[in-house]
Amino acid sequence: MVVTDSSDFSAHPAWKAVAFTDGGAGMISQVRGLMAASGAIGELRQAPLCRPWKWLWPGMIPTAPWVFCDPGTVHCEEPPDLVITCGRQSIMASLLLKRYFGSRVLTVHTQDPRIAPERFDLVACPLHDGLVGPQVIGTLGALHHLTPTLLSEQASEGRRAGLEKLTQPFALVLLGGPTRNYAFTNEELAAFQQRLDLAIARGHQQLAILPSKRTPARWIDQFVARYGREQFVWPRTGENPYLPALALASHVIVTCDSVNMISEAATTTRPVYVEHLIERRTARRFRSFHQSFELAGITRPFRGTLESWTYRPPQATEQVAQIIRERLLTRQPS
Repeated sequence: MVVTDSSDFSAHPAWKAVAFTDGGAGMISQVRGLMAASGAIGELRQAPLCRPWKWLWPGMIPTAPWVFCDPGTVHCEEPPDLVITCGRQSIMASLLLKRYFGSRVLTVHTQDPRIAPERFDLVACPLHDGLVGPQVIGTLGALHHLTPTLLSEQASEGRRAGLEKLTQPFALVLLGGPTRNYAFTNEELAAFQQRLDLAIARGHQQLAILPSKRTPARWIDQFVARYGREQFVWPRTGENPYLPALALASHVIVTCDSVNMISEAATTTRPVYVEHLIERRTARRFRSFHQSFELAGITRPFRGTLESWTYRPPQATEQVAQIIRERLLTRQPS
């Protein structure tokens, strides 16, 4: 996938980039957004590791082309100015290109790489990860590709992708799914739906309910059975209404398991509510993240009411992009 959108400014004609992810939507959003905000033009790739290397931690994997299923996915004829990676398996692509090209390439990893940050030129990760070091840029929330300009464009196109079913102002409900920290039990589903019923009754609003790839099928079935007639429940088929729903919703309600979705929701400047689930194992990093967003006035716990408030949206992507641009400008003549 070639990325040429440089968001709100013109891309520097000499900045060539390549980005690698493990393929997750949140990872793609991070590298895509950072590449565009940095003013670079390049492509997104996946470079999966073959067995047994894909099962090992990066610190245990040789920095060699033969650890990849297809070494050609990492190959670059000329050194790119910028290499952006996100995800555990993508780390090896960054390390290999750094080994090949040295200081001619600027390597940036997003999220905590769980290896020494010194192996990259820059590491951008949320403050709640607790990672420190001279290469580390701590951000409030996750990086992503959403911008006010993109949301404004989406809003100008009106309701579509199923949202035209809704005839009143609507709140957007974003559903994550089970992780090692959260189970998404049937009991939690029942309590969540009771709070949503209260919000509908009190606010005279409708709901646009969007599951993610991780949302259990039993949750989707229950949402369709309960809300399918009067509200909109995306069945995960057809056009994804995620962007127009974000752009048009009056409020956003997000399950607590997704830092990416909550960070993207904060771009809207609309009230963002978090549906907190029971931890099945201690989730210190998530607790720290939620506390930081609440203290910044961005989110509030969802208790069945829909209130209005304002806040300054995080500028995590632009914060990191500015540092990247400064580094690149010092590496080549203007």
